[in-house]
Amino acid sequence: MLINSVALCCSSLRGAACLRDLPAVSGSIQDSKPGLYYGVDDQCRVAFGLRARACPFTTQDLPTCRVLSCQTNPDDHSSCRRLLVPLLDGTECAPHQWCLKGLCVRPDHFSSSVVHGSWSSWSEFSPCSRTCGGGVTHRTRQCNNPRPAFGGTECQGLDLEAVLCQQQSCDSTQLDFIAEQCSQTDPQPLHLQPAAASFYTWVPAVGFAQGEQQCRLLCQAQGESFIVSRGSQFVDGTRCDPPAAPPFGSTAACVRGRCQLFGCDGVLHSGKVWDVCGVCDGD
Repeated sequence: MLINSVALCCSSLRGAACLRDLPAVSGSIQDSKPGLYYGVDDQCRVAFGLRARACPFTTQDLPTCRVLSCQTNPDDHSSCRRLLVPLLDGTECAPHQWCLKGLCVRPDHFSSSVVHGSWSSWSEFSPCSRTCGGGVTHRTRQCNNPRPAFGGTECQGLDLEAVLCQQQSCDSTQLDFIAEQCSQTDPQPLHLQPAAASFYTWVPAVGFAQGEQQCRLLCQAQGESFIVSRGSQFVDGTRCDPPAAPPFGSTAACVRGRCQLFGCDGVLHSGKVWDVCGVCDGD
């Protein structure tokens, strides 16, 4: 089946709801370049299911805009599935280039005027990342309603809001929480040489990692001198040390792999601090 538009594809999927929150635009969605609202990830999800994402690599046998190439298995990063349909007009295909009738072209091929980026609605807040000790709950939004195109400006403001949660003390320490995350990777082999799997007991690399690296899942092999990344990042809410001493009452914690600063009110980047009497945002 040739998929010419999001509307046609969605109508073929029972219960599809991808068109319920279309922005108010003049003319049809085809006239307003549907790829500005539905990127490659969205097109992959419609074609292959909710776990599908845009293929992270490309091949030279077909032009980018001529084929929908998707990664359908999150655990398989080496292969992708392809659907021989063109990407939607308005899909970004290269820096400052967009798909038009199966070709990746520059803005002067479009009759459209400048399109400035606009935010999507906020997502729901995520579950708290920890049950005690101060986890993080967050929500996000995307600059895709529509995406900026043809020289338009990016969305202004932040795409993330986060709040500390479950701040009651744990029986264990913050260092214990880091150690627990390292030890959970013990069953995963380390391949120091091809076809040679080695197993180690992994412990925190506290004191060695600096800056943003503190939020990567860096662990030290017990009894050895090397430090290895054992995953993409520590759990949100894992404590870290910013380059400069945090203001009185602030908390530095990992959020999405970065060391971020929460105010005394538990809100990310609020800038609120305790006064000399220990009152949050007091005089």
